Amino acid sequence: MVWDPKDPWGKKPDPLEEVLKQAQSQFKDILPPGGLKSLIPSGGAWNIIIAALVIFLVWQSVFIVAPDEEGVVKRFGVPVRAVEPGPHFKIPLIESVSMKPSVKRPKPPCVKSSERVRSTKL
Repeated sequence: MVWDPKDPWGKKPDPLEEVLKQAQSQFKDILPPGGLKSLIPSGGAWNIIIAALVIFLVWQSVFIVAPDEEGVVKRFGVPVRAVEPGPHFKIPLIESVSMKPSVKRPKPPCVKSSERVRSTKL
């Protein structure tokens, strides 16, 4: 048996390796010439635009309901859920929130008076 520096153990090539090599070559044919890095925009202007877009989406997805209010989340104008006071999340640009004060009927005031009100008949 002659020693081969490329295959020191004398093994035959694994069929799985051949399949993986074919899949890699087909995947490389699908990608643009620069690879995946060419798809990602580079440069200061693109980074600023992407950062501004992320900040805008986070800003639009968080809302806070005040302690004396109740929020109604609407998706395309249709009420979806009611939310209690506190911080909450919504889907930006799809859901909107309407705040309404929670109105509770107060007890009528108790008036004590020594005088009685007389009704006059005309």
